[in-house]
Amino acid sequence: MLNMNKKNKITEKKYAIKEMTNGDHLHIVAYHIKGINPGPHLHIQSSVHGAEVAGNILIKKIYDYCQKFPIDGSITLIPAANPMGINQKLGTHSQGRFDSVTGDNWNRLYIDTFDILMKSGRLKKYLKKAQEYASYNKHDFKQEIVWAIRHEREKLAPYGLSDRKKLFLLLQELAAQADIVLD
Repeated sequence: MLNMNKKNKITEKKYAIKEMTNGDHLHIVAYHIKGINPGPHLHIQSSVHGAEVAGNILIKKIYDYCQKFPIDGSITLIPAANPMGINQKLGTHSQGRFDSVTGDNWNRLYIDTFDILMKSGRLKKYLKKAQEYASYNKHDFKQEIVWAIRHEREKLAPYGLSDRKKLFLLLQELAAQADIVLD
């Protein structure tokens, strides 16, 4: 049955990713848009490399569109996925491609969920079904990806998770729910 309301439901959620020296928290903000009818879930995030801000404009335009026009499915929008990278400045220029402390490329901090699932033996049932794609349960597979991310978080927790590792595990967990991911 189609929803004739013609309004999307838009919610905002803040995720604390780092405690600052003054006790304030640095957040990422995710906008969740639920369309009027079922459909795929799209995840869009921008500025993982802090200096790459063009995606922020696209996200703003999508958000504005969704305030006026109904959509099918749902969308998660994260306009500033890496505020630590965005805040790395040299004069007026954003440096945010690399972590200023470690030198690591921000986009290389995601974990390999495929490898974790393979080593745990949890991936085998999906590999067997790859040729039978129609019977492949995407929801169950997404939950396996979430399991791999949480497994990695629990494995690293006793040693202390860096703010950047917490951020990237969170971004992966949010994206794991989607049918389509754009970064």
